[in-house]
Amino acid sequence: MKRVGILTFSRTLNCGTELQAFALTKKLAEHGFDAEVIDYANELPSKWQRLISGALKRVLHGEWRLFFDLLKRYFKGHSQQAEVPDNWYSHLKLKRERFAAFNKDMRFSATKYTAEQLYANSPSYDVYIVGSDQIWNYWLTRYVDIYLLCFVKNATRRIAYAASLGVKRIQLSRRRLYRRALRRFHHISVREKDSIPIVEELSGQCVQHVVDPTLLMDADEWRKESVPVEFPPSYVLLYSMSNAPTILGHAYSFAKQLQIPLITICQYYDENAYPGTIIWQKAGPREFLTLLANARLVVTDSFHGTAFSINFGVNFMALVFSHWEHNNRIQGVCSDFGLEDHFVQEQGVPLSIPRNIDYSRVHALLAEKRAQSLEWLRRSLET
Repeated sequence: MKRVGILTFSRTLNCGTELQAFALTKKLAEHGFDAEVIDYANELPSKWQRLISGALKRVLHGEWRLFFDLLKRYFKGHSQQAEVPDNWYSHLKLKRERFAAFNKDMRFSATKYTAEQLYANSPSYDVYIVGSDQIWNYWLTRYVDIYLLCFVKNATRRIAYAASLGVKRIQLSRRRLYRRALRRFHHISVREKDSIPIVEELSGQCVQHVVDPTLLMDADEWRKESVPVEFPPSYVLLYSMSNAPTILGHAYSFAKQLQIPLITICQYYDENAYPGTIIWQKAGPREFLTLLANARLVVTDSFHGTAFSINFGVNFMALVFSHWEHNNRIQGVCSDFGLEDHFVQEQGVPLSIPRNIDYSRVHALLAEKRAQSLEWLRRSLET
């Protein structure tokens, strides 16, 4: 039985990140591989490193509007967000406990590693797999070289499954690192189609498009991983990574039009501005699955919020701002399943509730893409 070490983002408070790592590990085990997640905690750039590097990126690309938006985000924040209520800390504590409990159900390496320890004494596997999530996005990690497997010194097989760049171009100063590392990979697949020409040019090999690991499991498999949650018989669910008040405003409007409650599992907002909103800050990955699977409508600016809506067959609107660089990830998964009209760029005008989706066609296509992705993964591990 081949031993497989998976290197991806893990041990976070992000539902999508945790669930994609869980899904890939589970599918590899089902196919007879001895798979575990390498217990490496991604080291994020500091707040000031992110501010300076992000500002420089905007200036170099001539994106002055984004430059000033970035400054406002760090120095002003969202003016419409409420002060932290008294129960915020108890909810955050419960959320952390739920994520910790979920991680206990995943198989991790016996040793926890830092970047320095991986270089000094890398674990021994027959195959290394990196992916999924934005592991090759150098704005999200101090050590992108770790996720490019630069610490692996021997000829151990290297595979990338559904890796995401999260950027539209690789900086010239980093291209040498990416080129040298990617040319040592045996097989590469990516999550976004528009990353293929970038990675093919750098790696010198054919790159495959595959589905996110969360889509390797079908809806019934995910329901078995969910837990009971008390919720209204019908509701709109808001799952936002940006916590932008504008997106909350649209979700609240949809709930009022449908005459059902709004549940949000993102940050707190002013309850006086959005009366009746049910705030579920305490959700872990399993509660997230339950709330999303049973929603009447999902409003999200998250890739995994979109992917799980499609997988569960829930009507959704992927609502983003036109200047966000990561829009291609969400737009791509909508396009993959012919749901382009459910990808909406916020223009500051009222929006209509999205049309109902014929999921018989979508799920037939998803089943086909799932089978193709699993077959690619199996062949890559065996050849």
